[in-house]
Amino acid sequence: MVAHRGRNWQLAPSLIALEAEVNRLAPNRNKASDGSIGDAAHSARTSDHNPDNGWVDAIDITHDPANGMDIHGLLRQLAARGDARRRVKYLISNGQIHNPSRGDPPGRWRRYTGSNQHTRHGHISILNSGRVDTSPWWPPVTLPAPPVSDEEEEVTVLIRNNQSGHPDFERVPAPAGHPRGLSGLAVPHRRPRRCPPARRQGVRLLHA
Repeated sequence: MVAHRGRNWQLAPSLIALEAEVNRLAPNRNKASDGSIGDAAHSARTSDHNPDNGWVDAIDITHDPANGMDIHGLLRQLAARGDARRRVKYLISNGQIHNPSRGDPPGRWRRYTGSNQHTRHGHISILNSGRVDTSPWWPPVTLPAPPVSDEEEEVTVLIRNNQSGHPDFERVPAPAGHPRGLSGLAVPHRRPRRCPPARRQGVRLLHA
């Protein structure tokens, strides 16, 4: 479990929101490599796991695809999105680093030369300006509705016309396979054509 606060330090709200989001995505994920505040080894060097004016600006999330948490895949999605740059300082994942704070464009990864290759977890460091940004890290994607076929559109129009009392439609039994709840379909009611009046001027009637 990731520690959120301790003596004289607190994890940035943006990263608390990130942890909550991955927990919703994968409720049964392994958390063995999760982390926030740095240990003694981290404190001996520059690291965002060390408090900065009381804030910890980094989090590690365990890679556990078997239980639904492909953190390496999620970090690549994050790196590919340009809008993530507003709060991401750098990402480390599976032996590579994405560092927009040093000019990496969206989606660009480089070889990471640190001793920990971050294969068992992914690392997220944020900018100071992104500490309180708790908006979704991976917003849900809204897919466009599938196109309606000509046949489905025609049936919809016919039903609508019939329900509104259109005089040129009548209800017939619905064929098998149509949505439940329809007792019948409205189909065009073909009226017989009326012959033009025979008494018009200049018209001669022909009789057999």
